[in-house]
Amino acid sequence: MKKLLIASSLMLSMSYASSSYAAEPATIGAAAVAESAAVATAVTVGTIGAAAVAGVATAELMNHYVFNGCNNEGACDAGAEGTYTGAIFGTGGSLGALVAVGPGMSGLTAIGSSIGGGAAIGFCLLVAAPVVTAAVFGAAYYSWVDYNSDSGQTVNLQIIQPSP
Repeated sequence: MKKLLIASSLMLSMSYASSSYAAEPATIGAAAVAESAAVATAVTVGTIGAAAVAGVATAELMNHYVFNGCNNEGACDAGAEGTYTGAIFGTGGSLGALVAVGPGMSGLTAIGSSIGGGAAIGFCLLVAAPVVTAAVFGAAYYSWVDYNSDSGQTVNLQIIQPSP
């Protein structure tokens, strides 16, 4: 026990003697916090970017293969608009979920753990949200306009452009 006490006190005194050349602990802590914030921001931005790309890609693919050349052109146009609307809402929902639980890997882990997974599952859930909402909104818009046009009602969808 005495040898351990002597060795630890010797190491402690040596660390004090050489600490004049070392960085201050406060500086090291601040750098770690800054790096941690930068990593959390990068993870969050990367996740939301991937979700947005997945949502827009789904909308493009559905518009090219599903809502192209339909018998009811008005319903196809409405479905195409619905896919983009769903991609936007899904991306916003992914961003909202990640902001609500916390940015970075801890947020992804919290989301993934809701279904028994980890950060990778959380990432997949957030990226899948715009894909699913794009498909659901597109199908819902298409079905609503197609159903109402078959019943003899006229449905006029107009996109309101903001004034400059």
